[in-house]
Amino acid sequence: MTTSQKSASPEPLFRPFAWDYQDVGLGDTLPAHAVRASASTVRDLACGAAVVLEMIERSQIDRCDTDDEPLLSRFHEGALMRLAIAAMRMVERDATELFAMQVTKQT
Repeated sequence: MTTSQKSASPEPLFRPFAWDYQDVGLGDTLPAHAVRASASTVRDLACGAAVVLEMIERSQIDRCDTDDEPLLSRFHEGALMRLAIAAMRMVERDATELFAMQVTKQT
């Protein structure tokens, strides 16, 4: 494979985070109960993911900086990290469904 072929790859595997500035105007087009339910789900999942990530961080600090026994084993850190990832995927899915409802109501 030549150098020019290597640099011609379509997209990187990982794309860095970027804010999405799309104005969706959800409050104007969706029923209030759908917006409240979505906000409630997002809040619950985000709070749970934050707690999990704080536990993982504490365990890693204990492992590196102190002589204390870490809060979690590496196995449990991995399991909780996957749980946090799954929770954030659910937030993403919920937002996508809410945006889809808005598009459907506009058409």
